[in-house]
This record gives sequence, C-alpha cells and structure tokens, in this order.
Amino acid sequence: MSDYISRGEVRAKLTQYVSTHVYIVLPHIQKIVDDMPSADVRENIHGEWTKIQSGDKDFPESIVCSKCKNENSHLDFNEHKEPIGKVFVTSKFCPNCGADMRGDKE
Repeated sequence: MSDYISRGEVRAKLTQYVSTHVYIVLPHIQKIVDDMPSADVRENIHGEWTKIQSGDKDFPESIVCSKCKNENSHLDFNEHKEPIGKVFVTSKFCPNCGADMRGDKE
C-alpha cells in the first residue's frame, strides 16, 4: 500500500534539516518532490447510523448519518403502490457523504 504525504511538509522538513553546506542542492531536491505524482485521496470520515424522530406522522422514526444528517431509507409500497412503511438501510458507508459506518475508527 502506498504512503500519502504532504509535499508542503516534506519541503518544510528539508528546509529545516538541510545544512548550509548543502543548501545549494535544496532547490533541486524540492523540485524532485514537486514533480512527484500526487495521489487522489480523501480523508477517511467515520460516522454512525443514528435513529431519530422524523416528525412525519406516517413514518415517525428515521435513520440518519451522524456526519451529513442524510436519511438512509426509502419508502416501501404495497401492490397498489401505496406507501406501507420505510425500509432503513444500514450500509457500511453513507451513500451521501461516504462516511465509514463500520465502527472501526482506525
């Protein structure tokens, strides 16, 4: 698995630790760091499904993401296409914000 680092932090560390004797090569080292390909990554967000009171008289309870508050449910219909209830989906990830709902925060 690849390691993802910040170019700015690498440049700062290089500048901090380079002695005056090798200062002449610092711009070349920084250019090498700048020219390295970047990875398309995002922060790993953790959340949980939370049961709330929705205020809807027909369907008073709902399940929402603790991060984006998006409801993760859909209406269930009978054969006459009349709503008969909500189906709550407690998936491993929020389909709206991508939060990891598996509980492991590592």
